[in-house]
This record gives sequence, structure tokens and C-alpha cells, in this order.
Amino acid sequence: MSRAERWMAAGAWIIAGSAAALTVAGLIVGMRNVAALGSGYRDLFLTDVWVGLVFPVVGAWLLSPNRARQGHEHRVGRLLVSTGLLALCGFCGQVATLLLATGRQPDMAGPAVASASAWVAAWAWVPYLFLTTLLPQLWPTGRVVHGVLTPVTVAVLGAVTLGAAVMPGPPDGFPRIENPLGGPSWVGEITGGLIAGVVMLLGPLTVVAAWRRLRREPSGSDIRKRQAPLLLACGVAVLAMLTQDSFSYPLSDIWPALAFTGVAAAVVVPTARADRYAAVEREQARLARLVRAERERIHRDLHDELGPELAGMALQVAAAADRLADSESRESLETLARRMRLSVAEVRRIVESVRPAALETGGLRAALERRAAELSTGPTRVDLVHDAPETLPRQLEETLYRLVSEAMSNAVRHAGADRCIVTVTGGRREVTAEIADDGCGISGTGIGAGTGIAGMRERAARAGGTLTVGPGPDGGTTVRVRIPLEEGA
Repeated sequence: MSRAERWMAAGAWIIAGSAAALTVAGLIVGMRNVAALGSGYRDLFLTDVWVGLVFPVVGAWLLSPNRARQGHEHRVGRLLVSTGLLALCGFCGQVATLLLATGRQPDMAGPAVASASAWVAAWAWVPYLFLTTLLPQLWPTGRVVHGVLTPVTVAVLGAVTLGAAVMPGPPDGFPRIENPLGGPSWVGEITGGLIAGVVMLLGPLTVVAAWRRLRREPSGSDIRKRQAPLLLACGVAVLAMLTQDSFSYPLSDIWPALAFTGVAAAVVVPTARADRYAAVEREQARLARLVRAERERIHRDLHDELGPELAGMALQVAAAADRLADSESRESLETLARRMRLSVAEVRRIVESVRPAALETGGLRAALERRAAELSTGPTRVDLVHDAPETLPRQLEETLYRLVSEAMSNAVRHAGADRCIVTVTGGRREVTAEIADDGCGISGTGIGAGTGIAGMRERAARAGGTLTVGPGPDGGTTVRVRIPLEEGA
């Protein structure tokens, strides 16, 4: 996570905390208003309180550094954090109401405070419209649903905010206060029309456009699982905004609050589920890497340590048997040597039967690239040129990987080379591999013991191919492998 992202996440939580503090302060002032105005007071809007409290927290959570955040969630997180303006709207509305109702304006900095508070409350409610227009357009991919719809939405919402801020006459709900920034009368008419258009036309149009995009997604995809609940919740929220005036207080306030709660849940629940799945996948990948590394270690130990050690011991026992004059002792040692050679063969069988774990991820090319990178950490640089088919028979992949990997390992361990070039090519009938180093060359002695060059030749022969070892044109050693793709090729 970059420093800018950390600062953004910290700022989001600060805004969410500030919104919560403003919400609590607004409730306290609202209770004073209830005490002052009695049962006739009905301006304590639950929807303002709830939306201004919940959605900034959801946005800060999306931006939080302690979760597996995806890049597209930046936009949505910032959008939801901006709904903290609703907490400011509710608080300022309560302050303006208190000042006007109690007539104690001089005690609280005079009429200017009431006027400024009412002005903020007149436009800071606009984030309601973000949740039913911009949110379904951006969730969950961060991509807009239509190249024209989103810019138009942003422009319209900006015009609504500006129009609400400069609407002439008293701010809504405060008949005794004049808007200090009020413009001409036509501003109010246009702003009212835009608000009605957003609620009655743009919100439903957004849900329909997002739903059409959703239908193009594959069935069972992550996008479908995350977007479908949100579109349903946004549809209910639009319906609540259109019908809330049909109910009496407090149901007219509770109904949209419940609808927007569904919007928040439609963001949080699928995202939390996706985070859990991602965490499980990361853990499974980590365990798979550990298993793969352990399998490779066991394979190397059997191949490089136990097999050659048993083969060498078998040769020593056989040589000792030849020097013994006592026939009974010699026969016992010969029997022991035979059993040790059988053990060598069994070790070789085990080594060959275990599919290399490196092939489980990405196939032959990726496995050889990783092996070349591992071997290049020392003084020898290993370069890979892969021009073979990406999809090969499973057994052929295993054979090629083992042969090429062992040849690279020999060049790094025994040749004293500065560079090793591995070239894998293939067509319709065969695959060839050449491993050339610039090391000290091959002496030709000691070949055939354990699972060395002789074992490599046997492995190639079992696949119907050949393996040759010889000097390179400019010194060093060149190993050539040829494996047919078709029988008899």
C-alpha cells in the first residue's frame, strides 16, 4: 500500500469519525429542540442520522489498509465517505432550528450562525442522490455503465448541489431566514426540476442501465454476485424516496432509512464474503507453495544424495567382495551389493514417479523459468529460450522438465560455467532441448553412476527419445535432448 493510499485511508476514517461526532451532536441538539417545541417538532430525520453515520464507515472500511482491497474500490470508497455531508446537514439543521425556536441567538453568535447553518443544511443533503445514481454505476467494477450516463449524472448532481446552495428565498424548513447567497427565481425553478428529474428519472434509469450490463456478465461470476444485491437495494431506495411522502411521520422517515440500510448491506455483505474467499485462496496458495517446496526438497534429496550414495556404496561393497578369498563372506557381500543396487533402482523409480510440483502452476515454460531463476542466483547465469508448444502431453512435460532441470543443475554445480543457455523448441512431431554452458567441459569419466548422465539417457529412451552429451563448439558442454510427439517419430 502506497503512502498516498495510507493517508487516504486515514483521512477516510477521520471523516467517518467526524460524521459520527456530528451525528451525536445533532441528536443532542435535536433533543433540546424536542424539549423546546414539544410534540409539534418533527424535524429529527432518522434517515439523515442513519445514512450520515453508516455510509462513511462503509467507505472507510473499503479503503482500509487491513483488508484485501481491490483497486476499483477506491472510487466507491471515496464516494461513500462523501456521504458524511449528511451528518453535517443534520447537525446544521438542528442548530438552525434551535436558534430560531429558542430566540437565544445572541448567546450563540447571533443570527449569522442560524443563517449559515440553514444554508449548509439546504444543500448538504445531496449525497442521498449519490447512493441511487453514482453508486450503482460504479459498483463493483469501478467502470461506468455507459460512456454518457456517468458524466451526465456527475454534471446534474453538481448542478443540483450548486442550485440548492444559491436557491432564492428562505432555505427549506426555515421560513424566517433568507439565503445569503440566493440567486434569481429561475434558479429555484431549474433546481427543483433537476431534483425531480434525478429522483424520478435518473435514479431508475441508472438501475436499469446497470441491470442491462449485469445481464451480460457470465452466470455465477463475482460481478453478478456483488452487483445484483446492490441493484435490488437501490431500486428499493428509489421507491422509498418516491413514496415516503405517502406515509405519516415517523413511518415516512423510517421507510427510507430501512431502504438505505439495505443499500449499505448490499455493499458490505458481498464484499466481506469476497474478502473471506480471497483470504482462503491466499492461504491455499501459501500452503501449495510450501507443499511444492517440500516435494522438490525431497525429490532433490533422493536424486542428489540418497541415490548416488547408495550407488557408490554398492560399488564399494562389490569391490570388497572381489577382494575376499572366503567364498561365504564374498557371497554375503555380493548379496548385499545386489540389494543395494535394487534400492538404487527403487529410489530411481520413486524419483521418476513423482510429478514435479513446479509443473502444477503454469506448465513447462513457467516451471523452467522458475528453475532458471533459482539457479541464476549464484555465479552462473542461466538464460531460457522457450519456443515449444504451450500444451504438451503430461508425461512429456515431466520428462522434459526433469532432463532439462538436471542438465541445468549439472552445468551450475559441476561445470564452473559463467553462462548456461537453454533452448527448448518444438513442432508437430518432436520437441528438442539444448543446454549449452561455457564451463570446463565433460571428461567422460564417472558417467553412469547413480542417477547421473546414464539415468538421464535412460529417461529419454523410455520416452522414445535420445539424449547426447558432448563438447560445445566454443568449449564447455552441450546436452541435446530429442523427444518425439508421435510414436515412431
